This record gives sequence, structure tokens and C-alpha cells, in this order.
Amino acid sequence: AAAALRDRRGDARLAPLVDARQLPLDVSTALQAAGTDFAVPESAEEAARAFCAHPTPRFIALALLMLGAARVAAGGSVGVGELLALGVSAPVWWAQEWVLHDVLLHSRCEWFGERTHRWHHELPYYHACIDPAPLAVGWFGALLGAVLGVGVGVLGVLPLRGALAFCAGYTAWGLAYELCHYLAHTRVPLRGHLATVRTHHMRHHVHNDEYWLAFTLPAIDALAGTRPRTPADVPRKASPGSVGAPRRRRSSAENDGPR
Repeated sequence: AAAALRDRRGDARLAPLVDARQLPLDVSTALQAAGTDFAVPESAEEAARAFCAHPTPRFIALALLMLGAARVAAGGSVGVGELLALGVSAPVWWAQEWVLHDVLLHSRCEWFGERTHRWHHELPYYHACIDPAPLAVGWFGALLGAVLGVGVGVLGVLPLRGALAFCAGYTAWGLAYELCHYLAHTRVPLRGHLATVRTHHMRHHVHNDEYWLAFTLPAIDALAGTRPRTPADVPRKASPGSVGAPRRRRSSAENDGPR
């Protein structure tokens, strides 16, 4: 099934692969039997139930509650430093989204994360996708260990309440990312910023995976030079970039630059 899927996606003569119904029935059936869920929600209510039932959002929400409880236990009123730390968590998350997506997940060196992400691209666009709970546990566990365990506990260079505020903000952005990414790959009608995110992300999947790399804040691509003025400004790639293949150099004529 995987080989047939890659053959279908690699045929540039065909329309972009967005729906499992574009695949031969035996291929889509085999992919579903292997665990791919093509039955994406079509309403906000369906999406809310499915998202809240998944262990990853539950874990991230629990981590937020634990950080809140730790802040209450720390005592004292909310200070300016905490608000600044909370605010800093947003640009940190937006920047690392782009960097990790571009450098690691679309790496030209094969590794587990690159293979997993490439498979995500090879599937039809509409499929249910939430990061597995072990990944979330490891990622946010490493964050808390570095900021609170090392920065506050071992080195003593970070104030506890500011560190808690940063970790809470970062974790909240992680939950927002999971929700936005999940919705972007469903058929739920979206409006406003969420609709913009879906359009931006779909272009990354179905047109050219070297562009439109940002997610929760698509404008980051304008700063990074990876947001073409229109999809027609860059060639469509029928399949995700292969390991070891050189990336096409981006020119200022192909993107709209900072806004």
C-alpha cells in the first residue's frame, strides 16, 4: 500500500492528493487497516469530542493544570517579570515551529522524525493527525526538566515564578498547535485565523513542502522568506522532498518578504 501510495503521489499529471477517495479502494483500505484514520470530523462538535478523547491533548492540559497548581503553591502576586516571561513564550514557540519544521522534520538526513513527517506528507491531506502521547510527554518533560530542574533548581539562574510562567505559556501554545493542526486536516468549516492557517498549511502539503512552513502564526514565513506571493510563484512538487535531495534556492522574487 505504501508503494502504491507513493506511486500515486509521484505522478505529477494527476491532481494533488487530498482525499483517500482518490486512491484505489484496496490501497485506502490497507492504509486504514494499518492505522490511518481518514474519517475526519466534519463538524466542530465531532472534532471537539475526538480531540478531547485523545491522550495527547489530555496530557498537555494536565501539564498546564500542574503548572498552575505549582504557581499557586509558590505564592505571591503576579509580577511584571512573570508577564514578560509569559509573553516571551509566544515568539519562542512561533520561531521554533518554523526551525524544527524546516531543519529537522524536512531534513535531508534520514532519521525517525523525518521519516514520520514524510509519511504524514505522503498520505492524503485529509486524515486525522495528533502527535502521539509519548512524543508529547518526552518533549514537554524535557522542557520542564531544562527550565525548572536545571535553570531553577540546579543552576539557580531563573526565578521560579518567571520560569513557571514561561513553561505555562509554552505548554499552552503546544496545546494550541495540536488543536490547530488537527483542525487543519479535517473538513470542519473554519473561519478567520483558523481558515488562514488551513489554507497556508494545505499549500505546504499539496503544492510545495519547501514553503509555508510556519503554522500557528503563518506570518513567520514572510519573515523567513518562505511565503510566496501566490502558489503559482513556485513549482508544484508532486511528492515530498526525498532524503539527500538538494533544496531549491529561495529567491526574494518568490516570496513577499517581511510585512
